[in-house]
Amino acid sequence: GHFQVAKILVRSGAKVNMARHDGTYPLWFAAQDGHLDIVKLLVDAGANMELNTNITGGVTPLAKAAAKVTGGSMVHLDIVKLLVEAGAQQTVAMPHDVQQEQWANEMLRNVIARAMPGVVGANPDQ
Repeated sequence: GHFQVAKILVRSGAKVNMARHDGTYPLWFAAQDGHLDIVKLLVDAGANMELNTNITGGVTPLAKAAAKVTGGSMVHLDIVKLLVEAGAQQTVAMPHDVQQEQWANEMLRNVIARAMPGVVGANPDQ
């Protein structure tokens, strides 16, 4: 399936941060679509977890996965945990929309607290 193809591409030297023609990139798609195994593969291969583009609205893979958790996806909760443990930045920057940025950061804190109780910075009250 998708994982085997991704594994072959990574082992063959594929550029894990290369954007598609529309500005999206592999880690963002894997996080969005709930492919935990591919997210891990890409992170282990050095994918940039903070890469975002105008196409993605400045939304990182962590924020995208967290948004899916709020919709009830448990596999995305595992992706959030993996990305946080790998060192992903736990905030979202949307300078074009401060209100949306505040909402996104609150959502992100709540999801991280759910995925990883006790993690510093994950408690929305800290």
